[in-house]
Amino acid sequence: MAVAPAAVPEAVSGLTPQELQIAQLAAEGLTNRDIGARLHLSPRTIGFHLHKIFPKLGVTGRAQLRDALGDVPRPD
Repeated sequence: MAVAPAAVPEAVSGLTPQELQIAQLAAEGLTNRDIGARLHLSPRTIGFHLHKIFPKLGVTGRAQLRDALGDVPRPD
């Protein structure tokens, strides 16, 4: 399901689809290991993506991700 650009906060629109998916899973409280298992990636790769995501969203930690993502719907 594609999200209309107007419905997506500006900072979130700068994320790749994979970064958005990782950010949403991290915002739900999943660990890097849990996210990696779901996406078939290593926990280290997840950490790398989060390292790139945080500055794009202007956050410094996972606790801020949920607020930064707003009401962006999860892709099915």
